[in-house]
Amino acid sequence: MKHVLLVTKACIVGVFISTIAHAAPSRPQWGPGQPEDQVWFHPNDEPYYPFANFYEVNEHRIPSRYPETPANPSKVLHNSTAFDSLNIGVGEEECRKWRSVEHFFHTMKMFGTPNFRHLYAEWQKLSPGELFGEIRKISYDFVAYDQMKLYVMYAGVKAKFSQNQELRDLLCNTGDKWIVEHVEPNRNQPKGDSYWGDTNNTSPLVGNWLGKVLMVVRKELTGKGYTSLSASGTFIDAMEEAEREIKKHQDKWTTSHPPFVDSQKNPLVLAEAKPVVLAEAKPEKSWLRRLFGL
Repeated sequence: MKHVLLVTKACIVGVFISTIAHAAPSRPQWGPGQPEDQVWFHPNDEPYYPFANFYEVNEHRIPSRYPETPANPSKVLHNSTAFDSLNIGVGEEECRKWRSVEHFFHTMKMFGTPNFRHLYAEWQKLSPGELFGEIRKISYDFVAYDQMKLYVMYAGVKAKFSQNQELRDLLCNTGDKWIVEHVEPNRNQPKGDSYWGDTNNTSPLVGNWLGKVLMVVRKELTGKGYTSLSASGTFIDAMEEAEREIKKHQDKWTTSHPPFVDSQKNPLVLAEAKPVVLAEAKPEKSWLRRLFGL
């Protein structure tokens, strides 16, 4: 009898745990899978993997975050999008060739330091995944860079998509869809990424800064304004606010450094962000004017 009771209790506990596991997902979801009005990408996903910063010049394989083994192979890209060059300089400084936006973004943390040129040469030898781990060992002025990083990311993304026609077409052909870096918690990022990506966010307009930067660049390349994806105009408001935030980071960078440029010395700068326009307060009508409709 005791054995029967123990087995029964074990079954009840198992069902209870299973119910909880299914009832409480690890992160909020915006419906079943990718919504129709969104484009998701992540360093290990096709077909929009080229939107990821890990996508390298002349890349034909999705690089694994970990050493390649039979159990963990790098996947061959079936429809590799041409990425021929990424050339970015700072003012009159030498315009350098970069292996990926990931390389550019992290190396610029050291710009202006005595080790910059050495680290540029050494880090170009690393894969984006290797660099991602290496940068954690380096000390840099986090507070200062944190106030400029959106402009650095914007310049890298703008150079990437303006210098490569196939990448440009891939981005512009997303139309007016939200672009979202969809990041699930993983071994390399146990907490995911709620700043550049969408981890634990309830909307693509919360966090998802890489997606927002891509949408800003898409707007500039297409020459089209933002199209509201909701009746409330929330999308337009959020994207105009994102532009203002990137502009703040750009202004912070240019107070101490020249702006980024491409190989033709064209500045990689954000077009003037639309200012916030406050509605003009109208004087209240007198009771006499209201009475006669004046």
